[in-house]
Amino acid sequence: MIDIVCILFKPEGKGLPKFSQGYSEIWVDKLAQAIARHTTQKYRLICLVDEFYEFQEEVDQVQLEKIESGYGNVMETFRPDLGENQRFVLGLDTIIRDNIDEILDWRGKVGLLTDPNYPDTICNGVGSYSPEFCDFIFYEWQRKEKYGERILYNGRISEMQFLRLLANDATRLNEVFPNQIQSYKCHWLKEPQKREEASIVYFHGNPKPPFVHTDLLAEW
Repeated sequence: MIDIVCILFKPEGKGLPKFSQGYSEIWVDKLAQAIARHTTQKYRLICLVDEFYEFQEEVDQVQLEKIESGYGNVMETFRPDLGENQRFVLGLDTIIRDNIDEILDWRGKVGLLTDPNYPDTICNGVGSYSPEFCDFIFYEWQRKEKYGERILYNGRISEMQFLRLLANDATRLNEVFPNQIQSYKCHWLKEPQKREEASIVYFHGNPKPPFVHTDLLAEW
């Protein structure tokens, strides 16, 4: 059993760039459908929300405890009360296009990705976390003030900067599963010969799926 966690909240007034907007219940349903198509694993899909939404697919909605500025809301995906299973966290800007059984079967303390733009550090296009790591990282998040400006990116609270401080030694899932987890900008577009190997394509920065016209989304 694995807990798969995503998040949906209205970004207006949160100090987020426009390219982070454009998501709705439809994107959660799309993600739920894609997961169901591409895994035989037993899982629970949890969506953290800022209000109640009417999803068409089977999704467990959990209310956000606190509405943060920037991307701080994403840190609630580590809340210990969400479950005691290995936790797989992904954004609504994630395209699942092939079987992910092996990826979901991975077990370890923390699995993240090598940042395709800055390979000395990590990014959280997708992440897999043990219950113990979720406890640790969420506890530290409650004391985030002690980290000061080190958790800001372009002046906004950044969950990725926080993970870079405390989990930069994470297992790199892109090395465990070569070419199966691809960046849209850095892999999918630049290395088309490897596209058929991709099970997951994640977006980061600009653009985001709601504003992209690509054959990749036709699979979605």
